[in-house]
Amino acid sequence: MILTRKIGKVLRGKATPFQLVAATVLGAALGFAPSITIAPALYALLIAALLFVNANLGLALVTAALAKVASWALAPVAFRIGQFLLDGPTEGLAEALVNAPILAWCGFSYYAVTGGQVLALLFGGVFGLLVVRTVTSFRRRMLAARDEPSRLRELGQRRWARTTMWLFF
Repeated sequence: MILTRKIGKVLRGKATPFQLVAATVLGAALGFAPSITIAPALYALLIAALLFVNANLGLALVTAALAKVASWALAPVAFRIGQFLLDGPTEGLAEALVNAPILAWCGFSYYAVTGGQVLALLFGGVFGLLVVRTVTSFRRRMLAARDEPSRLRELGQRRWARTTMWLFF
């Protein structure tokens, strides 16, 4: 029930498309992150970024949960991507990143962490674009329905509409 209310707040809220995409990308990065004992600075940086950009925290948590499930399924892919990035053509950049003062505590020396964060960017970006498209479409339809009270009343009388309104709003 709480999850559906959070979705309703996202749909009705004033969040900008940037804030929605930022929430999904940062939430996915949290979901693909390893345990906090391996990468404590990564968690701190991601949470600070969530607060700094004023992202929707509910959407970020939902995305993090979905990304955590995806990270388990995509662990071999994340490992291969990380191995390519750390040992491949970007080895010099990766070495500088791994040895940087604060980033050294992010766990980027592990193949799965580095590859997982790349996958998180892709996962969060695609999911964010889907969320923005859905929210924009919903808001546009609600504005059009507000201008036509008879249509809004007609839609509101349908059983599925009442159930949806009860679940989300």
